[in-house]
Amino acid sequence: MTGTEIETYISRILMDENKVFYTQSEIYKGINFALYVLATLFHAFFKSYSFSGTYPLDIPSDFLCPYSLYCDNSRLYPMSLSELRNLGLSTTGTPQYYAFTSSHILLWPKPTSSHDYILNYAYIPDEIANGSDPPLDDPWHYPMAHIAVGRCLMVDLKEHMLARAGYWLRRGIEEASYLALGIDRDSDFHYPRFNLSALGGGE
Repeated sequence: MTGTEIETYISRILMDENKVFYTQSEIYKGINFALYVLATLFHAFFKSYSFSGTYPLDIPSDFLCPYSLYCDNSRLYPMSLSELRNLGLSTTGTPQYYAFTSSHILLWPKPTSSHDYILNYAYIPDEIANGSDPPLDDPWHYPMAHIAVGRCLMVDLKEHMLARAGYWLRRGIEEASYLALGIDRDSDFHYPRFNLSALGGGE
């Protein structure tokens, strides 16, 4: 599916479930949520980016969230932006910690010369970012769409809608679990439901 087709697929499920029209903005909030879930739980949409540069460091345009950052082959440790600022942004030396703003990677201590970096991160697929061709050529788009549906339905606090949100969230995560185990099902995921009872989940 292309990004536009994914949006249409999600919109149709939402209309069937809630008989309510969801805006493109609401649907893409759901998609972004789904990308975070798949990236953090299953390392989907993983990319490694090697670069050299001087401070401050620019964030790649397709950046979603970080896994790790290395400076001259030494791993740096994540910090919140407020924690890093409390240490003092003017301190210079060999970097040990990092934090992110909306457009830059901040380091502490601040380097005064160029270094070699490796950023391992989850990326936003072009098909999602611009809603156009080429198609998203991997099986992650169905669990992504189903998790996005669950996120959209969570906004409605009616009990029956929360139950349906739980169903779609669980379905998307179950589908992603199969993929993470290397089990590639057909595109419609017509298979016996994955049993999460051992983890305290539903049937």
